[in-house]
Amino acid sequence: MSIICNISLPPVAVLSLFSQFLRMYQRIHKISGK
Repeated sequence: MSIICNISLPPVAVLSLFSQFLRMYQRIHKISGK
């Protein structure tokens, strides 16, 4: 996974991307945490 450049992306895009990643992480954590 490549590192995303926060400088080229607007704060809103970074926030939405972060929330999406967080949701995916929570889903994986819930599955593997059983």
